[in-house]
Amino acid sequence: MRAWLTYSQICGGVQSGEYQCVNSQDLALLIAHQYCIRHGFDDIDMKRVMGVCEHSLPASLYGDDKGKKWCQMVYNTLKALAEKSRSGACLEPIEIMQQVIRYATIAFVANFTKSFRLSTFKSITEGGRPLTNLTLQLNHENLEFRPGCANSRTNNNLTGDAKQELITKIGVEKVRSAVASDVSKLGDPQFTLTLYDNTKYLISSPQTHEIVFTLKQFITEIRRGEHNESEA
Repeated sequence: MRAWLTYSQICGGVQSGEYQCVNSQDLALLIAHQYCIRHGFDDIDMKRVMGVCEHSLPASLYGDDKGKKWCQMVYNTLKALAEKSRSGACLEPIEIMQQVIRYATIAFVANFTKSFRLSTFKSITEGGRPLTNLTLQLNHENLEFRPGCANSRTNNNLTGDAKQELITKIGVEKVRSAVASDVSKLGDPQFTLTLYDNTKYLISSPQTHEIVFTLKQFITEIRRGEHNESEA
């Protein structure tokens, strides 16, 4: 269910122009994937292709001769996908949705970067006093810790300090775990961020549970990708 909602958000964002898919081949593949989820590979019908293109392509791209060109590109892409499926590739609907989501987190990284307000940030490894009132900018690649508070969860609504300065930057691939504290304390919920080099940070935020959930998703995707590469 969660994958379907994310997938639908991505498709809707591309159609509305919120997410800019600048590569024509990527866009044709995205539309072809939508056709596959709706109709499968058994009967690739041009009328159905035209219907999917009309409802899925940005309005600026579907019209006059442009629409015909895109329909043909999507049709050709579907033929290639059907051949790939016959060769044994896994192209079940859930796998297609996951492919689209993985692509989107890379291609539309700016849209998938969230900003969270942190109450405190402290290095357990180095000790010292915790820093207070920070912003965490998080996407599938990096965690960036900046001074100042986020006014919302988008990059465009940070205070001036949070936009300009960077306290520390951590690659998501370096994160071993993010574990919310089981101990109920006064103040905002806490979580421990542990890196593969055993560096640890104790962080508190009113959005702790969402941060931990998002990080676990990214960590799982990275490990799944490494596992798939090792089997290839």
